[in-house]
Formats: sequence, C-alpha cells, structure tokens
Amino acid sequence: MSAILSAEDLRRLDTLFERGAELAADEHAAFVARECGANGALARELERLLAGLVGEDVLGRLQPTAPSLAGTRVGPYQLIERVGQGGMGEVYAAEQLEPVQRRVAVKIIKPGLEGAEVVARFQAERQALARMKHPNVAQIHGGGTTEGGRPYFVMEYVEGEPITAYCDHHRLPTRARLELFLDVCAGVQHAHQKGVVHRDLKPSNLLVTREQDRPLPKVIDFGVARSTQGRLAQETLLTQLGQIVGTLEYMSPEQADPGSTDVDTRSDVYSLGVVLYQLVSGMMPFDRDSLAGLPLFEVQRLLLSKDPVTPSTRLRRQRATATSLAPLHGTDARALIRQLSGDLDWICLKALERDPARRYPSVSELAEDVQRHLRHEPVLARRPGTLYRLGKFVRRHRVGVAAAVVALVSIGLGGYGAVSGRLEARASERIAELQRPGKDASRLQQLLQRADEELWPPAPERAEAMRAWLNEAQDLLTSADDHRRALVRAREQALPPSEGDVQRERELRAELERERDEYERAVGEALEGEPSPRLDRRIAVLEARIQAAEARLAAPHPWRFASFEDQGRHDLLAGLVTGLEELADESRGLLGPQGVSLAHGWSVPRRLELAQDLRARSLEGAAAELWEEAVASLRDPLACPQYHGLEIVPQLGLLPLGRDPDSGLWEFAHLLSGEPAQRNPEGRLEMRPETGIVLVLIPGGTFRMGAQRGNARRPNHDPHAIEFQEAPPHEVQVPAFFLSKFELTVPQWWRATHDLPGEASLEDILPIGGMTWTEADRVVTRYGLALPHEEQWEYAARAGTSTIWYTGDDELSLQGHANLFDRTTAEEFPNWQQQADGLSCAPAPIDDGVASMAPVGRYAPNAFGLHDVHGNMMEWCSNPIYAYSGEPVPPAQEQERMGRGGCSRYNATAARIAARWPASTAFKFPALGLRPARALER
Repeated sequence: MSAILSAEDLRRLDTLFERGAELAADEHAAFVARECGANGALARELERLLAGLVGEDVLGRLQPTAPSLAGTRVGPYQLIERVGQGGMGEVYAAEQLEPVQRRVAVKIIKPGLEGAEVVARFQAERQALARMKHPNVAQIHGGGTTEGGRPYFVMEYVEGEPITAYCDHHRLPTRARLELFLDVCAGVQHAHQKGVVHRDLKPSNLLVTREQDRPLPKVIDFGVARSTQGRLAQETLLTQLGQIVGTLEYMSPEQADPGSTDVDTRSDVYSLGVVLYQLVSGMMPFDRDSLAGLPLFEVQRLLLSKDPVTPSTRLRRQRATATSLAPLHGTDARALIRQLSGDLDWICLKALERDPARRYPSVSELAEDVQRHLRHEPVLARRPGTLYRLGKFVRRHRVGVAAAVVALVSIGLGGYGAVSGRLEARASERIAELQRPGKDASRLQQLLQRADEELWPPAPERAEAMRAWLNEAQDLLTSADDHRRALVRAREQALPPSEGDVQRERELRAELERERDEYERAVGEALEGEPSPRLDRRIAVLEARIQAAEARLAAPHPWRFASFEDQGRHDLLAGLVTGLEELADESRGLLGPQGVSLAHGWSVPRRLELAQDLRARSLEGAAAELWEEAVASLRDPLACPQYHGLEIVPQLGLLPLGRDPDSGLWEFAHLLSGEPAQRNPEGRLEMRPETGIVLVLIPGGTFRMGAQRGNARRPNHDPHAIEFQEAPPHEVQVPAFFLSKFELTVPQWWRATHDLPGEASLEDILPIGGMTWTEADRVVTRYGLALPHEEQWEYAARAGTSTIWYTGDDELSLQGHANLFDRTTAEEFPNWQQQADGLSCAPAPIDDGVASMAPVGRYAPNAFGLHDVHGNMMEWCSNPIYAYSGEPVPPAQEQERMGRGGCSRYNATAARIAARWPASTAFKFPALGLRPARALER
C-alpha cells in the first residue's frame, strides 16, 4: 500500500471500501471526506481503491442488459441478433442491404452511455480500427448514428471461435497452437505500428475463422484501446487515466494500477503471455477460482506482487488436471509436460514479467522467440548471463592477455616508427585501436569494482557518486559496437573445430537424451501414482540438470588460433564484449533500469531511485510522526522499562511498527527489503511474501556467554560433518542493537539477488539457506545491514535466560518453540539419521509437525520476540572463529566464520544456545541461513 496505515486503519479501510463501492463515482469524494476526516493516510488509500472501481469493464458487468435491437434496422443494416456486449457497447450480427449485400458486425453504444467521455472512447475505437489493414485484424467498413442518437460503427463479421476453444475443439498439438499464436502476434504488432495499444487481449477477442480452408485468427474489439500517436492519443489518455480498463485475468500489473501512466505496448505483451500460457498448458497463470473470490483491490495487489509458476510446473502439481487436458492437445500428460519444460516455460515467464522493463520489449520480439523455439534455436528468454566471466578472465589468461597486449603495443609502436608524413596520423590511430580493448576492459573492471564496493547501500549521500558512475558507464558503452566488429574480424582467423570439440558435442547430446528419458519416466510415475514429495524433488532436480545440459550444448566451441597473440587478442575482445552486453542487460545488468543479479545486486539506476526516495519514505511526513512517538516512548523508562531511558535518533531506512504485544520491544520495518509488515487484530506482525525484514531493537545489557550446564563438544570424526562445540562461560556486555525478528526469507533474498537456490518458491515465506558466508555477507551489506556478531546473537537468543535452551534445561520444553530433527523428520528423511546420530542416538523427543523447513514465525518466539533461534536454520555470524581467551586467531582459521543455532537436520543437542559451528567462508549447507542485524546509529 502506498499509505502508512495502522492495523485499525486497515480494518476500517476494508469496511469503507465495501460501502464506497456501492456509491456512484461522483459521490466518492464526499464519502471519503465524511468518513476519513483528518486521517489523511486513510483518505488517500481509500481514494486510490475507489478510483480502481471507475473502470469501464468493472462497472459494465454491473449494468443491466438493455433490450435487444435485433429485428430493427440501422441505416442500411438489418440487425439480426445480438452476439456480444461489453461495458461500453453492444455487438449485433447484421446484413448490409446496400450498396452491397454482405454479413457484417454492428457495434452500437449502450443506451444511457452517451456522455462525452464514453462517446470519445467509442469514437477512438472506430478511429483505431480505421487505421489498420491486416489479415489478422477485423476490418472496419463504416459508421454513423442511430435515429435515437446512439453512435455505431460497422466492421467485418468474424464468425469464429475464441482461439483457446478452437484449439481444444480441433485437438491441436502444441506446434499448431504456436503457429496460430504467431498470427495473433502479427495482428497485434500491426496495431502497435499504427500507434494503437489494444489493452484487452483475451481469447474471446482473438477469434479463429477459416479462410481458404485454413485457420485464420482475427483480433477484434478495440473498445478499450489506447492510441500512442497524434490527437487520438490525447483523447484516450484523458478519458482513461486513473481507470481500470480491460479484463483482470489477462491484465498487466501496470494496467491494474489505477495510478499508473506506464501502460504501453508491453502491456499487450503481458496479455499475450497469459494467452500463450493458456494455449500451451490449458491453465491460467493465476488460478481463476482464487481470483474470483477476491475483491478488486486484492486482485490488483496480487498482480503487482506475485509471479506465476511455469506452465509445466502447474501441470505437474495438478496431475489429474494434466491427464484430462492432455488429450485436447493431441497427446498424453507426460509428453505435454515435456513439451512445455524449458523454452516455452521461460518464454511464458518472460512475457509475464511484472516489471515491464524485463518483459519482451515488443510483440515482435515475443513472436521471434516463439519462432526460435519452433526452429529449435536457443531462445532469448533463457540466455545465460556472461558478465561473471569477465571478472575471472584476466586470471584465467593472465599470461596470454599480458603477452598479447605487449605484442600488440609493440607492433603498433614498430609501425609508428616506420611511417612518416601523412601516414603518421594513421599509425597513431592504429596504435590507439590496438590498445583500446585493454583500456576499456580495465575501465569496465574498475566500474564493476566501484559499483560493488563504493555504491552500497543505496543512501542519499551516495546519489551523486551513482550519477557520476552512470555517466562513465554510458560513455564506455558507446564503444561496444566497435569492439563487436573487432571481435568478428578476429574470429575470421580462427581454426576450425577440433575432433575433440565434435566428440564433446556428441557426448553432450547423448547425456541430454539420457536426462530427458529419466525425466520422462519420473513424470510418468508422478502422473500415475500417489503424490510424493520425494518424487517431486527428483523431477525438479532432473529439470535443472536438463537445463544445464542444454546450456552446455548451446555454448559455442572454444575459439582457437594459430598464434599466441591472436588467441590473446580474441580472448580479450570476447571478454570485453560479453562484459559490455551484461552491463547493458535490462533484467540483470548494472545499467538496466530494474536490473538485479546475485553477482552485483540492484542496478545502479535502481539504487539511485531507492536512494532518492529513502529519506522521504523513512523520515518525513507520516513517518516523522511515527518516529516522534517511538523516540519519546524509548526515552520514557515507565513506558518502556526494558530500554532504561534509551536515547535514539530516527534511523534512515527504518519505519517504526510499534511494540510487540508480548515482548514489549519496539519493532521496525526495513524499507529496502520489502513492504512494511502489518499487525493482525491481536497486534502481532504477519509475514507475507512481499513483507520486508522486521528488525527488533534489542536493549543493551550484560550476560553470561558460553556453556551454561557443562561444555558439550563433538570431535569432527566425519570429514563431511560440521564440527559442533561450546565455549567456556564468561561475562559480556552488549550495547543496544537491531536484530531481525525472523530468519531472512526466500522472497527477501530474491529481491536483492534474483537468485533462488534449489526448489525455493517466492510464494512461501520459508527461510533462505544454502549460501556461503561470503554470499550472505554481501547481500546483507547491500541492504545496509550486517551479520550479527556471536555475542549479539547469543545475547538476543537467550533473551535474559541462563539455561541450556531459552525454554529451560529439559529438551521437552522445546515443544512448540523449535523445528528440529524429530520423529516426523526421521520418518520422511531416514538418511538424515546418520547425521543426527553423530550428536545423539535418537531424534529430539518432540514432534514439531514439519519434516524439513518451516515458514518463519510458525513457532513461539523467545522473550525478545525472536523466532526460530533454536531450529529451522543455523545462522551465519560475522566474526571469525577465535579463542574466547583473547588469543590471536591462527592463520589457518582466518577464513572461517561461526554459525549459531540449531536446524531441522540436527536434534536438540545441536540447538543449545551456546552451540558454535565453525566453517569455511566458502562452505554451503542447505540448513545454514542468516538473521540480519544493524547497528544503532547515535
């Protein structure tokens, strides 16, 4: 939500929206003023939601059906029957009587809708159709006004079926469906070239008729189209801004936002993505039943915040549905899922990107990717990133690159010395040309390093440095075409592929076929048997292996050259060109408007946008009032005795969320990582996929750190196991600091990296795991946070207790508080028993009800309101392993860090608060995640 609302305001908002939805649009303003009074935040949010109800199609469904005009005559047209209607007009099948006789369709504006705005839109549709002449777009024949003063126009009568119904009726295979879809794309692209955005593309507006005994799709109904050219563009913009127009199931996220002005041809790309998804899978990206039960503003929120799963995944999860749908595609469920897995999955998801900048930029590019798939060529939707190769390129070819550069410079200098007169200028240019790739590669490497080290986190004080970086990067990018041409010239001298290269390709193809056969067998078992999480995981692993094999096969043969100098120059140019392409990549590059990658995080334009807004979002306006309340409360020892009169200042990037009703501690939203959490009626925070990190302000204090009831230690006999140890007790003083209430979730990690490990899903709020310490530290740094020090972690986990676990000294006390290796886990994953037996002979004597990872917040918190400190995930800490006596760190252990807390793969012994897990910074473990911290700025 755009406004900052309390839990009480949110409950009121739902009630007021339902009441306001029953009023006429011209009554909305008075209703908002009357009901919201001085509550400006509530008024703004209610106005925004009510504005979304003003759309043509939403209200059109509520209008009573007008009496049919069938049997009457309009000009030279005899109306035969009403064949359709929308929010603005009615469509009749008709016979044109003169000057020629033919079947036509007549669209007449609905009675009672003759106002200036609707008439303007009606006329806009007529003008839009008049611009177009294409075999895949219904043609306009004329128009006029009825005797009753209602405008109408006449267009080609398309006697056909919606494209999805036609394909199912004729049981068309996937290839035939894609060929029809390409015809649709041709018609929509023609409209775009004429400056018209359709904005309501759906199967009922994509009819398939037959001409010359072949199917021919026709795009119809431009009733909510928007022009992008000339006077018509002004009319459609003025009449439609702030309204929801279109059909929700096929609507792009920006079109679903009533305040958005970013609706362009890419919105039609999104709608075509929905149609494509439906054509190839028989299902919708979002479940129709779940959308049908939601109010309009919830549908808008879903479209703006949720990504669909791939079509093949939907079919795999709904096996009965896949079995019933497959015959309509002329195949069986197993073959249908296999056809969709890979290219078509990725093409659909790229067309359905929530961010328009990461979608296909045009319908023609979507069509070209579908054509590449049909020609068995690599598609752009799954183009692998290559920038990471440039970072390692100099180290891989250190000697070769150095020799090549020296040789090239020497050649250039020798040439320079041999010329005179007018050849001297040419020689100088040649030298500069030879030296330029090395200089530009160095410039690129410096830009990447500055972006990674100097431009984090996004904050107002870094805005000027970001602008300077963008200017330098854009300047460097102007040389990309020159380097591409130089690379083409260099490759003209390459040697042909070796016999080893050919043999490698044969082996890769054989490997890929084996993986596909195994995948097909696994999918067959899944479709024929009972649901099995183990089999689902196996299928997901096989999908990943197939994609990896396809990527290896698609990679070009290594380029080889006769001379060492030619090889070095080629490798330098290849690394530079791929680096510049990755730099400019819209979805993952550092120059992309919304680029995100694991290697570099957010693009610099995105960081600049966040930095410019951060102060206003966290410190000004309504946020300033929240901070005033928080600062006064913390200062008052009677109001917040835990903090002992703590003096703080407002913290940039944080937003106060109030006090936890159980712990009494203040909690804060971290704005860079997601939306502020909302409280339920009991006052407790609820985590959702879009929710950002919640930081608890931990009060300072002194505590006894280390083993509380004897020193437990397990020698590391198993080289593959994690060593577990506890340190001797000692007194530690910890100043106040912020610590995350929950372990970092999968969606929070995704927003900073666009990287999902394993089978993680953005629909869940599971904790993220499986990253190295280096990766964890890099991501929290981008968020302006840090990994906690061990002293901070243990102090917060104990929350004032001095027992083995914060729940007590008895393992049974952990029931309801921790997700550990217990009876449920042992039954589902018997192989984990061997790991757990290294610590104890049996699983924990509790049953937490979850076999693997549990959503954050499922179990009861400790006295500080922190969840899962005893289980679910072990958590990385910032400090290197060290002796508590203060002895120097041995050099061999400088690259080791500590993990704390138990996890779902180990039992209660490993979950002791004092348990420590030393591991290399490059170590990965599926149940090792993180809990971010932040220092308190004074």
